[in-house]
Amino acid sequence: MVPRPRTTEGEASNAPDFISFAEFNAMALEEEARVENAGTDNADAVDDAAATSADHHGDTGDNGTGIDNAGTVHNGVGAAGPVGATDGAGHAVPASSSSSSPAVLAPPPVSSPPAPSASLPAQAPRGSSGIRNYKIIDPFRGEKNQDIVEFLAKFEETYNLLGWPAATKYNVLRVNIEGVPFQIVDNNVRVAKDDPTAYSKAKSVLLSRYAPSIFSTWQAAVSRSLAEGESSGDYMSELQKLFRQCLPSDFSVPEAERSKLVDFFVCLQFWRGLPSSTPGLMGLRQQWQAELATGQTDMIEHALNLCKAVTADGFTAVSYPAKGKGYAGKGYRAGKGKGSARSRGKGFVSRDISKGYKGGGKGVRCFNCNGRGHVAASCPSQPQSQAAGAAGQV
Repeated sequence: MVPRPRTTEGEASNAPDFISFAEFNAMALEEEARVENAGTDNADAVDDAAATSADHHGDTGDNGTGIDNAGTVHNGVGAAGPVGATDGAGHAVPASSSSSSPAVLAPPPVSSPPAPSASLPAQAPRGSSGIRNYKIIDPFRGEKNQDIVEFLAKFEETYNLLGWPAATKYNVLRVNIEGVPFQIVDNNVRVAKDDPTAYSKAKSVLLSRYAPSIFSTWQAAVSRSLAEGESSGDYMSELQKLFRQCLPSDFSVPEAERSKLVDFFVCLQFWRGLPSSTPGLMGLRQQWQAELATGQTDMIEHALNLCKAVTADGFTAVSYPAKGKGYAGKGYRAGKGKGSARSRGKGFVSRDISKGYKGGGKGVRCFNCNGRGHVAASCPSQPQSQAAGAAGQV
């Protein structure tokens, strides 16, 4: 049971003060239908009034000004007579000369959305169904093609753009690293997660594990030169990256002075790494030094503008087919060319004491018996050979 709502003054006074829930719901539905019908009637009335106003202004103009057939303009008077309003029965009511055009019921103004206030909270960077995603950049997994210095620079820049507090920087970093890097940070950062120094310690741990050493980076920077097919802009960007990594993390120099120092070393190596065959290279470098002395130009941009068209020439090895038969697969240079025995390819004739000369040529003569086909060491007329033969016969 609920109390009966008192909505009208003419309601019967002998009605009970309490009604059931079913009666209350029926009364609520009836009230909603009545309000909806009233709103529809008001909207139809507004549309009819707007249509009537459009027809009226189409004939007389916006200010009730009419034009007759002769082209004369009459204020409030048309070609057929004075223009006025109509009464409830539809009869025309003459308009006075001092009265303006009849008032038209204008449609209600369209409400515009409220302007955003500075006190409203910032919108979440990413979200789905009201749940925020704190992976603001591609996570770092410690792969070979990922650079930890570049990852940390992007992470800090994105975090600062979001305007989040510094106390949660370490927690967001943990979300953006995966695999072995996450385990390294989790095991080596021994402070509370809301500690202001937690992020700096995690950054030092990641740099010590994944960043190259300063000495190896410096060696790579000073030995870097313009590669074949590489543009001068890409070459300059690579030098800037390498020389920035050479600076220690505790280098107590302001950022402006640090940038000038890095740019100076970058430009020196840039001019050094350009190919010496570049036409007018010395003149370009002298022009760069002369304009740099004035202090009105940026050294990096000026060097790039001067050397924009410089490229490194490459050489491609070309193999030509051999015109001769080449060397044979057997023997020492066993070809068919002309020349001495060593170079013409007949093979080097080696002496074998037990078998005589290789091949047993007829031109071999024995110095013992003056015979042919053998040498003195294997001569059958030697006393040793005869004694060996006699012993064999016995």
